[in-house]
Amino acid sequence: MGIRMKKFGLALVALLIIGIMVIVFMVSQQGGQQLPGADNTSSGSSNASGIPWQKAQVIAVALEDPVVQRIRDHSASTRPPVYIKPGDTGVYVNDRGRYAGVYLNGTAVAGYAAPGYGDYMLKVIVDTQTMKEMGVFYGGMPSFMNNWVIIPPENGIYERMSASFYAEYTVPRTNFEDKPIIGSRARSMNLTPADAKLYPLVLDEDNFNRFMNGSTYEVPVLIDPGTGNRVKPDGTMPLIPGWSGEYILPEELQPHNARLGWKAAWYFVVLFNRGSDDVKVKYVSPFPSLLD
Repeated sequence: MGIRMKKFGLALVALLIIGIMVIVFMVSQQGGQQLPGADNTSSGSSNASGIPWQKAQVIAVALEDPVVQRIRDHSASTRPPVYIKPGDTGVYVNDRGRYAGVYLNGTAVAGYAAPGYGDYMLKVIVDTQTMKEMGVFYGGMPSFMNNWVIIPPENGIYERMSASFYAEYTVPRTNFEDKPIIGSRARSMNLTPADAKLYPLVLDEDNFNRFMNGSTYEVPVLIDPGTGNRVKPDGTMPLIPGWSGEYILPEELQPHNARLGWKAAWYFVVLFNRGSDDVKVKYVSPFPSLLD
């Protein structure tokens, strides 16, 4: 009995020693490993704050823009940058996952380019492959800058068009007819280089979603308010000088009678760069360039 107990005790001690050795081995193997949930600052994929390197770089590019700096320097208050993930910028139609952005919000200083305070928002677009600034869009009051964006070759930018009424008067002005008209900010843009050409594609909301998803789509036939001619902006004809950026919806496309409470259907315009070089678009209206 005593011998058996002695052997049992020795076995327990041996097992304890083996267990301790296993624990020591595991700890030594984990030496440089990052535990789940810990902040890895040495892998090259993040900085000391745990922010992914791409996000940090995109924010840095946005804050380095000299006009953005001047706006923020002349702000009564600013809020932390808000990162826009690649693909969520709402600007380009191709390679959308390549472009990220930053929202920069603040409140303007009273008396600086305006009589009173006003909240503003800046959206800066950045190419995540080259870390090149691709555009800045401004919103809010007062107006500090012109919007601008670069369109790479074989890519395009899009925007939702505004909707209003076009009053067509008879002569003399005894009767008039309201016609729904859709318009684009592109009517007030300057292009660099000056001889660059852009090609417009106009689609209603349903067909625009089909286009963005890579499905088949139909291009509507619209009316040019300048000539009264029917046109089909399908992305194959370049814009001409003096383009108004506006189209009248013909009767068959009007969802409701204009005089009886017509409600606009949403339309989108895509502007393609079919050339081999970048085209820079600068919107000269309605935002005055106060800081350039």
